[in-house]
Amino acid sequence: MTIRQALTDWAAQCDADGVRRGMPPAAYTSSEMLAQEHQKVFKRSWIVVGHISQFQMPGDYVTAEIVDHPVLVVRGRDQALRAFSNVCPHRSAIIAQGSGTCTMFRCPYHAWTYDLSGKLMGAPHMDKAALRDIRLKELRLEIWQGFVFVNLDDDATPLADDLADLEGRAAPHGMADLKVVRTEDIEIACNWKILVENFCESYHV
Repeated sequence: MTIRQALTDWAAQCDADGVRRGMPPAAYTSSEMLAQEHQKVFKRSWIVVGHISQFQMPGDYVTAEIVDHPVLVVRGRDQALRAFSNVCPHRSAIIAQGSGTCTMFRCPYHAWTYDLSGKLMGAPHMDKAALRDIRLKELRLEIWQGFVFVNLDDDATPLADDLADLEGRAAPHGMADLKVVRTEDIEIACNWKILVENFCESYHV
């Protein structure tokens, strides 16, 4: 049975008697389903990659990964906050690691160097005229209540449209004034939906 058929059968059951049920097991175990979610959910959604407090000075940067796409967010010399694909357009090497402060980004493979606006500054032994228009791919970035969101989809609707209903509820909490003290990566051996559902579960003993 394909994941499409499993979800179709599940939807038909829900529609039959109006009873809300959990999703079928395949929704949590199917590699096909996960691949579809990568393409249709994560690569088309606004994903939090940091907080505005992490970008106080020009050159402050943070790296992240959205599914399998490396992302780089940096404060420019013009104070603008920008997001880029964290991949050198030359040979696809990862440009920056972790987080910190820098004056430029240098690819570790062939030492191609980019300024804080993503423009190529130098490429050893290459024709400068041929490279003048090369730059890091810029990604869509928006800030909401102090949190920095990135979207890989150039055609995505504005973040404010997605979160309009939460604006009034979130505003009194002053989230834009928060400070990042530390970050921690935790790997959990489960499907992402299980983690989300458990977080939303209020029935704890």
